[in-house]
Order: sequence, then structure tokens, then C-alpha cells
Amino acid sequence: MMMRYLNDRIPRNTDLSKALQVRVVSVYPRAVSMEWTDKNGGKHQWSVSGKEMEVFPDAINQQVDNWGRLLFEISGGKFSLKHTIRRSDRELVTLTRRERDGRYWLSPTPATQLVRPQREVMLYIFWLPMWGGNPRMVGGASYSGPQGRFACHYITVHTDRNRLLDPRGWVQLDRALPHEFWHYLRMLARENGFKGFMPDDDAPGEPDWVKLKGEIEKQGLPVPQYAHEEQYSNVLTWSFVEKFKRRYEMQRQ
Repeated sequence: MMMRYLNDRIPRNTDLSKALQVRVVSVYPRAVSMEWTDKNGGKHQWSVSGKEMEVFPDAINQQVDNWGRLLFEISGGKFSLKHTIRRSDRELVTLTRRERDGRYWLSPTPATQLVRPQREVMLYIFWLPMWGGNPRMVGGASYSGPQGRFACHYITVHTDRNRLLDPRGWVQLDRALPHEFWHYLRMLARENGFKGFMPDDDAPGEPDWVKLKGEIEKQGLPVPQYAHEEQYSNVLTWSFVEKFKRRYEMQRQ
């Protein structure tokens, strides 16, 4: 609580060079052509042409630019993004089917078919079109840690046209990209030895934010409207951000 008290009074960083710059690559399929099976065993075809995918680069760029600006603001200048966009190496032709409910997800093997992970990239975001006869997916978006053939953190976004073309469609606090990015940041912190409390947005039972909000109220401190305004600003200290920076700057040399 002392850190929250001090953060409320210390001027926020406005120098991008002092922030931890997260290197992000967004990937969109050059096209989609995939057969899938529903929970009753019925066969379906999911097809999205390369022409239909032409709207993705500009739309993605607007979404992630907006998220980058918001991330820098709500983190008090601790985190920023360096973002690039690329079309997938191949068409999307396969996903992994979850047996218990028949839903699909982009597991490490099909992710690797879309792009080969590069060591200098800290996070990939895969943007998949939810039209053209798509299967039911696992969530509106999801986060996956490094595993199997895809040895990098990645987020998968399952977007319809309307939400894709809304520049803030996937940039809503306590939802969407901020929600999945927090999963990534929690894992990054643990990988770098952080031992403190990291609120879990998906914790069972009463959400961590509800518990923390009550404690903030008891202390008489300002209560943010959204959990992410609290989490990104106060959970990780500047000294830990500096540790992140040193590690990743060494890896890029």
C-alpha cells in the first residue's frame, strides 16, 4: 500500500527511453483454408481469401498503437511497445481441437507453421479472422507461454470484422489485449525471479482485484476504476523494470 501511496504522488515517467520496450510482432494469415469438425462430428470448411485479409495490417496497426499508448500511460511510463506487423509464411490450414468441448485453438505447432519464432521478439500476437465459416474458438482471445515448437510468448486474437475495424475494439481495460498482455507480464515477471504478489485476472472464486480493491478502500487511497490501472502501475517496481531492461538489452547484443 505504501508503494501505491507514493506512486500517486510521484510524477509519472514521460521518457520512452526509460521504459521497458516490449518487442511485439503481430502476425495475420495470408489466407485461411481449413476443414474442421464440430462436436457432433460434422465436417465444415473455413475459408478466408487473401483479398479479405488485406484490411488486417492497417487495422492491427491502429489497435496496437492505441494499446501501446494506453499501456505507457497506465503503467506510469514503465512499459512501452515496439511493434511490427507481418503476413504469415503460409496459409492457416490447421488448428488444434480441444476434445472436451470441440473448440479450437492455435497451439504451438500450427503457430510455428504461420511464423518461425525469433529470439529477439518478446511477444507475438496472432490475429485470426472469425468469419468464412470459422469453428468455435477457445475464448475471444488467449495467451500461451513458450512451449513445444513455439518457444516464445504469444497471444491469439479471434476477431470479427467490426471489432477489427474499430481502432479501440481490442483495447478495452480489463478485457481483450490488456487482459491477455497482463497474463504475459505475469509470466515474464516470474521468469525473471519476481516473488511478490501478482494479481491473477482468471483466479477462481473472488477475483484478486475485488480483494485488492477492498484493501485500497480501507487504506483511504484512490481506487482506480479498472483493475489494470492498478496492476500495470503498482505491482512491478521501477527497480524490477530496470532488471528486465538489462536482461533483454543483453540478449539483443
